[in-house]
Amino acid sequence: MISRSRATAHFRPTPRATPAPDFSNWPDALAAFTDDLVARGYSGYTVRDYRADVDKLAGMLEVAPGEVARTDLQFLAARLADAGTHDRIRRRRLSAYARFLSFLDARRTNLRVVPEFLRGTLLSSAQDRLVVSLIALAGLRPIEVADLEGRDIRLRRGAIVSRAGWRIVPIHPRVADDFRVLNAECPLSAYRAVLSGWKGFALNGRTVHARFQKIAQDLGQPDARPEDLRREVAQELLRQGTPGGLVRAFLSKDRGRPIAPRQGRFVDLTCLYARLVSIGLDAQAEAAS
Repeated sequence: MISRSRATAHFRPTPRATPAPDFSNWPDALAAFTDDLVARGYSGYTVRDYRADVDKLAGMLEVAPGEVARTDLQFLAARLADAGTHDRIRRRRLSAYARFLSFLDARRTNLRVVPEFLRGTLLSSAQDRLVVSLIALAGLRPIEVADLEGRDIRLRRGAIVSRAGWRIVPIHPRVADDFRVLNAECPLSAYRAVLSGWKGFALNGRTVHARFQKIAQDLGQPDARPEDLRREVAQELLRQGTPGGLVRAFLSKDRGRPIAPRQGRFVDLTCLYARLVSIGLDAQAEAAS
């Protein structure tokens, strides 16, 4: 008899999403900046001085923290010089502010198409929402979406097993919510396709692509392709410093090279969960609505 501990050893609770930092007000931005300095190993004295210096310089700017730019450094340098600030103190404050700008730049995103699709499908059917979220947030190709079966969805483990792509991808919170809605409408069955086609016929790569094109037409994005969403998220992963090999595996373009952890014959990409959540796609979609 298999013990309960062994039977559930390969399961883990679905990780909770960490909310993206709020750059609309200075207190929250400074708190996130302080946490980043601590995580990077800065001493307590340096963290205290950097926070105080950025707080003082923020009082000279009449903009939200998310709107500051590198050009503000020249303005602040002139203001400090006019105030008669000592050179050593001026250099320290400008250095702290430059570090704060680097912190902001690392968290700013250039996502355009993905938030539009996520927001535009909020009121669509559960299957249409899944088509978009699986392509964008799980990096699945249309053929992989069509081949998904109920046994491939591991909500408790927080992973999706793509047998067509030979990889295991993490479940983004938005994807998990879409699966729960779909499961409430039509419970998932182990050996039945997750998504059904017209009049219940089986899907394939072409029909998933056609469904995506129909969604794009309804959203006023007729030229959008599934690859556009996948590559946009991949660019954000690269901007976060994700190794190129993991990003290629996320796009299923690794060509079988040993560039990511493996579970048997499957490439295990669950390590990308925290990076996918930190992109803050849901927050952008809600803000734009």
